[in-house]
Amino acid sequence: MLGIAEYNGSMIRGNMDTIARDLDVLCKCASCGGELKEPILLPCIHRICRQCLTGQLTQNDDVIECHQCGHVHRLGANGAKLVQADYHVELLLECLKVDGLARREDKRGKCDDCGSDRELMSYCFECHRAMCDECFGYHVTATSLRSHKEHTRKLHDLAQMMTDGVVDLKILAEITVPPSCPHHPEKNLEQWCVTCQHMVICQTCAFGFHRDHVIEDVGSEFEAKKVRLKEYAHVLEKGMERVSKLADKVSIIQDAVEVKMSTEENRLHRQHEELLSSITQDREDVVEAYSVTRKNLNEKHDKRLEEITIKMESEILGVKTKYDKIFEETKVKNDNDLARLEESQERHLNKLEREGRDLEINYETLKKTIALIKNERRETTYRVSNHIDSTTSRYKNFMATVRSIDTIEQWAALSSRNNWWAHLLNIPRICSFVATIGEEVDKQFPELDDLSSVSVPKLTCHCAQKDVPIIAGGTSSTVEVGWKSTRNWEVNDISGDGRGNIVISGHRSHESHVTSCSVRGEQLQQYTRLDGQCLAPFRYCSTLTNRRVATVCHPCEIGVLDLMTSSYVSANIRDQMKEDWHAERGVSCLAADLANNEIYVGLMGSRDIAVFDDKLRYRRSVTLTYCGNYGPDGLAIGGDTLVVCDYYKGNAFLSDLEGNLKHQLDMPMLTKAAWKPSRACIDQQGCIYILWKVEFSGERTILQYCSDGHHVLSEVTVDEDGESLTTIQVDGVEKILLATSSTGNIVVYEQIHSV
Repeated sequence: MLGIAEYNGSMIRGNMDTIARDLDVLCKCASCGGELKEPILLPCIHRICRQCLTGQLTQNDDVIECHQCGHVHRLGANGAKLVQADYHVELLLECLKVDGLARREDKRGKCDDCGSDRELMSYCFECHRAMCDECFGYHVTATSLRSHKEHTRKLHDLAQMMTDGVVDLKILAEITVPPSCPHHPEKNLEQWCVTCQHMVICQTCAFGFHRDHVIEDVGSEFEAKKVRLKEYAHVLEKGMERVSKLADKVSIIQDAVEVKMSTEENRLHRQHEELLSSITQDREDVVEAYSVTRKNLNEKHDKRLEEITIKMESEILGVKTKYDKIFEETKVKNDNDLARLEESQERHLNKLEREGRDLEINYETLKKTIALIKNERRETTYRVSNHIDSTTSRYKNFMATVRSIDTIEQWAALSSRNNWWAHLLNIPRICSFVATIGEEVDKQFPELDDLSSVSVPKLTCHCAQKDVPIIAGGTSSTVEVGWKSTRNWEVNDISGDGRGNIVISGHRSHESHVTSCSVRGEQLQQYTRLDGQCLAPFRYCSTLTNRRVATVCHPCEIGVLDLMTSSYVSANIRDQMKEDWHAERGVSCLAADLANNEIYVGLMGSRDIAVFDDKLRYRRSVTLTYCGNYGPDGLAIGGDTLVVCDYYKGNAFLSDLEGNLKHQLDMPMLTKAAWKPSRACIDQQGCIYILWKVEFSGERTILQYCSDGHHVLSEVTVDEDGESLTTIQVDGVEKILLATSSTGNIVVYEQIHSV
């Protein structure tokens, strides 16, 4: 039999030329992809072979899936009975088959009647068979086949009927046979069952299986259904313009998503490389900084040994044992310093190593995030594209169906039969299916508008801060305060006056003082106050302006000292706060907020900090919920950061100015002793310095932290008499000052290196 793939050209002019272009759409099975055999019309307006339909129903009960558009159709309990042949496509296939046989020069093939391999001479449009000459003679003379005679023609006669290769449409209309009822072959199909999706039935079926259903007469409703079908075609044609624009939009968004993802990947890669390079450089800088410090320690050691040697040689030989011991102690101390330095360096390098690993993990995570976003965007665009392809496919099938119905209608109109419309009985069924195409054409996809907007988190890394000065014990000098030893003062606190001078506060029995001196230790001014009721009036100080210093004195005095005029204004904290002041309560520390002209006062035996303005008026209390019941031992303010030293619990904290906790600072790792934070200060770079003590052994160390407190930048072992620390500007250079409690010395530390 001649296949559709072998068909070339058309034996019918006019609309048949259009149908020839639609052959791939109309005559291709949506399941197997091959040429249709006994075509069945699905609700999606695609067609399937009856054999393919039977196979799907056998495997999936009442479920049929269209492999061309992906729609799944459930036929229900009586679904198999509702399936009906596509009569006008059957007619097209038969016409194409006969056309091919009539025009073929070599007509040899298998006879559909006797099965012999002979020359095919005729074709019967009623039994749909191509026959040899012998079978043809029997076919037109047999009494039982009398009705077949008028529908049987020799292929040679069909070829003779052609004019310029075209068969007269009237002849085709006369010799073709209208479809009959599959359940009652002797009956013509004349009615539609509206209940069964406009299934075409005969009168016998109408009084049988369909007796309780809504029935319409074909002749009375045909024209209205045909007009409605063309209206659907017009509406869908307009809708497909929107689908076409949607396809263009999807393409543009897909391109935008790809460009955005590519840009983000490149940005992420560059950021990763930059941060990785930064960590590498930081590691080299740390190694270099500690190398310089190590060199300074060794030079200091060598210098000290040289001094000891000169002194030893100037002494008598009898004291040699004494100096041997000094040599040994010096060596041990230097070895301990070097060991601590090595431990500190190792800790910093380990932190940088961990940060490098964290950076790689973060980088890989963000890469996966980008890949996930890309896949989600692709899935959405693929889903919309598949919807467009499916809708376009169904639309093409529908329009091809409409065009083919127009052609069949022209053929039928030329016939003299009363039931000329019999081949077009599927029109209402097609109309009932086409509504779903309209829904798909009008379907909106608002999620497409957000696809090109992509937000990818930035790559972050807690690397060591750059341009941060580091202090080290090998670069320090000592300032001797001569007035201290003559008056026997104890030092409680140290600050600056904002002009490069040092301010020290302290006490002795029943008396306290505030003294300013130069960086060389020369006394500039001293304010003393006698308190006969308090045996140890501890006094603390903090810079308020360039010429004023805020100070508090145990138990409940707050004041402001003007260093230019030596005037002192004070107030009673207890009276200002109007609270019960028990015997164990008193001031323990203070810090000035220069930006807001406020003074923060730490109170012994309380978690509250009392806040005063520069006129000594009480404003509010800030509660440190994370602090112990004994209250803070040291405070420092820099910008919006408040540093709290909780000596009794052994913890140091960072919070905002309202006491909300930001971070708990690390304690020293030099030894396993119980380190406790005593005093704190903040430099102009935002770096934090805390003096840590071991309560019983007397060990002291200063830890320098980055501005967010997450990293220790340097660690310096200091004199066991160290009591308080601050920063001052000397000739434009910031220095770290450590005040000793009883020896009367101030140790000045240089900031030697930046990492």
